[in-house]
Amino acid sequence: MPKQKISITKKDILEEKKDKDIWWQDSKKGGKKTITIISVLVFIIIAIGLASVLFDQKNKLNQKETEQLRSEIELSKKSTQDELDTLQSQLSDLQKKLDDAEKAKQAQTAEKSAIEGSLSFPSSYIPEDMQICALDTTNDQNLFCTKDHVVDKKYTYGIGYKIELSAGTYNVYATVSTWQGYKAYYSEFVTCGLKASCPSHNPIEVKVEAEKTTSKIDPIDWYKQ
Repeated sequence: MPKQKISITKKDILEEKKDKDIWWQDSKKGGKKTITIISVLVFIIIAIGLASVLFDQKNKLNQKETEQLRSEIELSKKSTQDELDTLQSQLSDLQKKLDDAEKAKQAQTAEKSAIEGSLSFPSSYIPEDMQICALDTTNDQNLFCTKDHVVDKKYTYGIGYKIELSAGTYNVYATVSTWQGYKAYYSEFVTCGLKASCPSHNPIEVKVEAEKTTSKIDPIDWYKQ
Protein backbone atom coordinates (compact mmCIF):
# COMPACT_ATOMS: atom_id res chain seq x y z
CA MET A 1 0.00 0.00 0.00
CA PRO A 2 1.56 3.27 -1.02
CA LYS A 3 2.49 5.72 1.81
CA GLN A 4 0.18 8.65 2.19
CA LYS A 5 1.94 11.90 1.71
CA ILE A 6 1.57 14.31 4.52
CA SER A 7 1.19 17.84 3.37
CA ILE A 8 2.71 20.48 5.75
CA THR A 9 1.70 23.92 4.99
CA LYS A 10 3.50 27.11 5.78
CA LYS A 11 0.82 27.90 8.28
CA ASP A 12 1.57 24.73 10.19
CA ILE A 13 5.25 25.58 10.28
CA LEU A 14 4.48 29.04 11.64
CA GLU A 15 2.19 27.62 14.30
CA GLU A 16 4.82 25.13 15.35
CA LYS A 17 7.46 27.86 15.56
CA LYS A 18 5.11 29.98 17.57
CA ASP A 19 4.53 27.14 20.00
CA LYS A 20 8.28 26.65 20.35
CA ASP A 21 8.80 30.36 20.99
CA ILE A 22 6.12 30.33 23.62
CA TRP A 23 7.72 27.32 25.33
CA TRP A 24 11.14 28.92 25.24
CA GLN A 25 9.87 32.14 26.63
CA ASP A 26 8.01 30.26 29.34
CA SER A 27 11.14 28.26 30.11
CA LYS A 28 13.22 31.41 30.14
CA LYS A 29 10.77 33.12 32.45
CA GLY A 30 10.72 30.08 34.73
CA GLY A 31 14.55 30.05 34.84
CA LYS A 32 14.69 33.70 35.68
CA LYS A 33 12.12 33.17 38.41
CA THR A 34 14.14 30.31 39.84
CA ILE A 35 17.31 32.36 39.74
CA THR A 36 15.48 35.21 41.46
CA ILE A 37 14.24 32.91 44.22
CA ILE A 38 17.70 31.46 44.71
CA SER A 39 19.21 34.96 44.83
CA VAL A 40 16.64 36.01 47.41
CA LEU A 41 17.37 32.92 49.51
CA VAL A 42 21.12 33.53 49.29
CA PHE A 43 20.56 37.18 50.26
CA ILE A 44 18.40 36.12 53.20
CA ILE A 45 21.02 33.59 54.37
CA ILE A 46 23.78 36.21 54.07
CA ALA A 47 21.64 38.76 55.89
CA ILE A 48 20.91 36.27 58.68
CA GLY A 49 24.61 35.47 58.95
CA LEU A 50 25.57 39.11 59.10
CA ALA A 51 22.82 39.79 61.63
CA SER A 52 24.06 36.88 63.75
CA VAL A 53 27.64 38.18 63.61
CA LEU A 54 26.51 41.71 64.46
CA PHE A 55 24.34 40.40 67.28
CA ASP A 56 27.27 38.43 68.74
CA GLN A 57 29.56 41.45 68.48
CA LYS A 58 26.94 43.70 70.04
CA ASN A 59 26.32 41.14 72.79
CA LYS A 60 30.06 40.92 73.51
CA LEU A 61 30.31 44.71 73.45
CA ASN A 62 27.35 45.05 75.80
CA GLN A 63 28.86 42.44 78.11
CA LYS A 64 32.18 44.30 78.10
CA GLU A 65 30.43 47.60 78.77
CA THR A 66 28.43 45.93 81.54
CA GLU A 67 31.59 44.59 83.17
CA GLN A 68 33.26 47.98 82.85
CA LEU A 69 30.21 49.70 84.31
CA ARG A 70 30.10 47.18 87.18
CA SER A 71 33.80 47.79 87.85
CA GLU A 72 33.26 51.56 87.85
CA ILE A 73 30.32 51.16 90.24
CA GLU A 74 32.44 49.05 92.62
CA LEU A 75 35.24 51.61 92.52
CA SER A 76 32.73 54.39 93.13
CA LYS A 77 31.24 52.48 96.08
CA LYS A 78 34.69 51.92 97.58
CA SER A 79 35.62 55.58 97.12
CA THR A 80 32.33 56.67 98.66
CA GLN A 81 32.81 54.29 101.60
CA ASP A 82 36.34 55.61 102.15
CA GLU A 83 35.01 59.18 102.17
CA LEU A 84 32.27 58.18 104.61
CA ASP A 85 34.82 56.50 106.89
CA THR A 86 37.01 59.63 106.76
CA LEU A 87 34.04 61.86 107.57
CA GLN A 88 33.01 59.53 110.41
CA SER A 89 36.54 59.67 111.83
CA GLN A 90 36.58 63.47 111.57
CA LEU A 91 33.17 63.66 113.23
CA SER A 92 34.39 61.39 116.03
CA ASP A 93 37.46 63.56 116.56
CA LEU A 94 35.33 66.70 116.52
CA GLN A 95 32.87 65.18 118.99
CA LYS A 96 35.75 64.22 121.29
CA LYS A 97 37.13 67.76 121.14
CA LEU A 98 33.68 69.16 121.90
CA ASP A 99 33.28 66.75 124.83
CA ASP A 100 36.72 67.66 126.15
CA ALA A 101 35.95 71.36 125.79
CA GLU A 102 32.65 70.88 127.63
CA LYS A 103 34.39 68.98 130.43
CA ALA A 104 37.03 71.69 130.68
CA LYS A 105 34.33 74.35 130.79
CA GLN A 106 32.47 72.48 133.51
CA ALA A 107 35.71 72.07 135.44
CA GLN A 108 36.36 75.80 135.20
CA THR A 109 32.88 76.74 136.34
CA ALA A 110 32.86 74.21 139.19
CA GLU A 111 34.10 75.33 142.58
CA LYS A 112 37.71 74.24 143.03
CA SER A 113 39.53 73.08 146.15
CA ALA A 114 41.68 75.79 147.70
CA ILE A 115 43.62 76.94 150.73
CA GLU A 116 43.69 80.58 151.83
CA GLY A 117 44.91 82.61 154.75
CA SER A 118 46.56 85.76 156.07
CA LEU A 119 50.19 86.79 155.56
CA SER A 120 52.57 88.54 157.93
CA PHE A 121 56.27 89.14 158.44
CA PRO A 122 58.32 90.32 161.44
CA SER A 123 58.80 93.77 159.91
CA SER A 124 56.77 96.81 159.01
CA TYR A 125 55.98 95.39 155.54
CA ILE A 126 55.41 92.11 153.78
CA PRO A 127 58.14 91.33 151.19
CA GLU A 128 56.83 91.35 147.62
CA ASP A 129 58.77 88.19 146.81
CA MET A 130 57.10 86.18 149.57
CA GLN A 131 55.99 82.83 148.16
CA ILE A 132 53.39 80.56 149.73
CA CYS A 133 53.43 76.81 149.09
CA ALA A 134 51.31 73.79 149.97
CA LEU A 135 53.17 70.45 150.02
CA ASP A 136 51.22 67.19 149.81
CA THR A 137 52.08 65.17 152.94
CA THR A 138 51.56 61.88 151.07
CA ASN A 139 53.46 62.78 147.91
CA ASP A 140 56.22 65.39 148.01
CA GLN A 141 56.02 65.69 144.20
CA ASN A 142 52.69 67.50 144.61
CA LEU A 143 53.72 71.04 145.43
CA PHE A 144 51.44 74.03 144.78
CA CYS A 145 52.90 77.56 145.13
CA THR A 146 51.90 81.17 144.48
CA LYS A 147 53.50 84.61 144.72
CA ASP A 148 50.19 86.41 144.25
CA HIS A 149 49.24 88.46 147.29
CA VAL A 150 45.54 89.13 147.71
CA VAL A 151 44.48 92.48 149.21
CA ASP A 152 41.30 92.03 151.19
CA LYS A 153 40.16 93.30 154.59
CA LYS A 154 39.06 89.79 155.59
CA TYR A 155 42.74 88.92 156.14
CA THR A 156 44.40 89.82 159.47
CA TYR A 157 46.67 92.53 158.10
CA GLY A 158 44.70 93.15 154.91
CA ILE A 159 46.95 90.92 152.78
CA GLY A 160 46.56 87.21 152.18
CA TYR A 161 46.93 84.43 149.60
CA LYS A 162 44.87 81.73 147.91
CA ILE A 163 46.15 78.50 146.34
CA GLU A 164 43.95 76.28 144.16
CA LEU A 165 44.86 72.61 144.44
CA SER A 166 43.46 69.10 144.50
CA ALA A 167 41.86 67.55 147.56
CA GLY A 168 44.32 66.07 150.03
CA THR A 169 46.43 66.74 153.11
CA TYR A 170 49.05 69.51 153.05
CA ASN A 171 51.70 71.40 155.04
CA VAL A 172 51.55 75.10 154.21
CA TYR A 173 54.55 77.44 154.50
CA ALA A 174 55.88 80.80 153.30
CA THR A 175 59.40 81.74 152.16
CA VAL A 176 61.29 84.94 151.32
CA SER A 177 64.57 85.40 149.46
CA THR A 178 66.21 87.25 152.40
CA TRP A 179 65.69 84.22 154.65
CA GLN A 180 67.02 81.53 152.40
CA GLY A 181 66.15 78.02 153.51
CA TYR A 182 63.68 79.17 156.15
CA LYS A 183 60.06 78.04 155.93
CA ALA A 184 57.43 79.80 157.99
CA TYR A 185 54.82 77.07 158.48
CA TYR A 186 51.23 77.15 159.50
CA SER A 187 52.10 75.47 162.79
CA GLU A 188 51.01 74.78 166.35
CA PHE A 189 52.87 77.95 167.31
CA VAL A 190 50.49 79.93 165.11
CA THR A 191 47.35 78.33 166.54
CA CYS A 192 48.76 78.86 170.04
CA GLY A 193 48.79 82.61 169.43
CA LEU A 194 52.47 83.26 168.53
CA LYS A 195 53.33 83.57 172.24
CA ALA A 196 56.72 82.87 173.76
CA SER A 197 55.00 80.41 176.09
CA CYS A 198 53.84 78.29 173.12
CA PRO A 199 56.17 75.27 173.12
CA SER A 200 55.65 73.69 169.68
CA HIS A 201 56.54 74.81 166.18
CA ASN A 202 55.40 71.58 164.52
CA PRO A 203 53.64 72.06 161.15
CA ILE A 204 49.94 71.31 161.12
CA GLU A 205 48.55 69.00 158.44
CA VAL A 206 45.74 70.76 156.64
CA LYS A 207 43.01 68.58 155.19
CA VAL A 208 41.47 69.97 152.00
CA GLU A 209 38.13 68.60 150.80
CA ALA A 210 37.03 68.41 147.19
CA GLU A 211 35.52 71.62 145.78
CA LYS A 212 35.86 73.42 149.11
CA THR A 213 38.09 76.27 150.31
CA THR A 214 39.90 75.78 153.59
CA SER A 215 40.36 79.21 155.20
CA LYS A 216 42.44 80.80 157.99
CA ILE A 217 45.54 78.78 157.19
CA ASP A 218 48.18 81.39 158.10
CA PRO A 219 51.81 80.42 157.33
CA ILE A 220 53.35 82.99 159.68
CA ASP A 221 55.63 81.06 162.04
CA TRP A 222 58.75 83.19 161.50
CA TYR A 223 59.88 82.68 165.07
CA LYS A 224 61.33 79.20 165.18
CA GLN A 225 64.99 79.43 166.20
